[in-house]
Amino acid sequence: MGVSLDHTTYIIPPPSSTRHVHPRTPTQIELDSHLHTIRGTSQNVSNRFFDKTFTLIVDPSTRAGAAGEHSPVDALVPSIVAEYGVVEGVDVGSFKTTSASASADEPGWERLDWVGDDMIWKECQDATRRANAIMENSDDSVLWFEKYGSNWIKGVGMLSSIPLVNIMLNGTYSTGDYRLSPDAYIQMAMQLAWYKTRNEFTATYETVLTRMFKQGRTETLRSFSVESRQWILSMVDPKATVHIFAVR
Repeated sequence: MGVSLDHTTYIIPPPSSTRHVHPRTPTQIELDSHLHTIRGTSQNVSNRFFDKTFTLIVDPSTRAGAAGEHSPVDALVPSIVAEYGVVEGVDVGSFKTTSASASADEPGWERLDWVGDDMIWKECQDATRRANAIMENSDDSVLWFEKYGSNWIKGVGMLSSIPLVNIMLNGTYSTGDYRLSPDAYIQMAMQLAWYKTRNEFTATYETVLTRMFKQGRTETLRSFSVESRQWILSMVDPKATVHIFAVR
């Protein structure tokens, strides 16, 4: 495990052009700046350890993120651990007393200065230039969507999938066990957005967890199908009509 303590926080500069730039609120800019800091910037590109299983990255604003090497575990595992740490918080009482086994004579932190020849330093400089070029040609952003969430999606599914006979006879909605999957909802939204943006279809990837099986980790799910293609085409077809399906 590694720890990266950054000394600077990356501030997103104002765009030179308004083309293809979505409006950002101050909160959005703050989140994006943190995201870029964790990803890596020209100010901290040398303060990352990509060969470590898990690296905790802390910026001066005390926000933290993480980077990991994928081979030991899937990304969901450290995500669960990090979420547990956030929810549980820090037990302040554990830091009030010094352990009896600790000794004042024990050495503390020690600075390690790397020793290398000209070839090593040249490779480091070349690696820095490549990393900076990749970052300058990349962008990412956090979309904090607050209009609705998974509960609303599941609720809509419960209403739209109710047997019509119950509505006609009783005039009331029966919740039952019909629920629209939030994951399926988002998958279809992304496929529709891609088609409306690119005017073409593409293969999709979604992680399928198989950790409950022996030696299982993840598999690939291709959510783009004949049915999803038909749905997307109907959504962009002004002549398409709305159909109500009864689930009995």
